[in-house]
Amino acid sequence: MSVMEASALETRHSYRRFFAWTAAISVVLMLAMIALEVLFPQGLRFSPQSSAALADALGSRSAAIDIDFYDLQLLIMVLALVSCVASIVGLLIVAFIDSIESRKERRRHAIEARLRHPIAWNGKESAPARRPSRNAGLRALREAVHELE
Repeated sequence: MSVMEASALETRHSYRRFFAWTAAISVVLMLAMIALEVLFPQGLRFSPQSSAALADALGSRSAAIDIDFYDLQLLIMVLALVSCVASIVGLLIVAFIDSIESRKERRRHAIEARLRHPIAWNGKESAPARRPSRNAGLRALREAVHELE
């Protein structure tokens, strides 16, 4: 195996590891967001009074903001879903490339084996010698008799 092939193999292995970890983290994040939605169906909301008190405490005179985490939760869930699908597609592409490369490697080994042992692959001579059949003596006798006639 050459340096270039080893480098390509290591690169594909790192891609596979990256896509697998990305898919796993995305699935866990998506399941956490779904669990959060099931546990808190109304969503986590801050009331305008609490945000006004917070703004006064910080010394800000801006208007009270109604913070709604439902949109953020939905955004995180959609991003996790897109990331999960993209990483699974990446895993499939890397697996397809690996199968093509392994098929090429098997063909290369078969060609090298044929070049190393040409007699074994030649149809005229076979490498392992077969045992003569039980009727070999009888066939030889018949051929000898027919030659005499």
